[in-house]
Amino acid sequence: MNWYSDTCPISDEPAQEELSGIEDIAEFISPSCGRFRITRTALAMILHRTQKPKSSHLHKRR
Repeated sequence: MNWYSDTCPISDEPAQEELSGIEDIAEFISPSCGRFRITRTALAMILHRTQKPKSSHLHKRR
């Protein structure tokens, strides 16, 4: 696995993102959100949202 430093798309904290060979999946590890996968399609949809709605969606999925 190839990990690189990034920002968590949910919490906006420093995170690690895994560069997998799976084209539409992004995997992150962040202090608040833990380890999670998200499709790049969903990622593109949430990036423009403010923090509160992003966190709300994460908690609904846990």
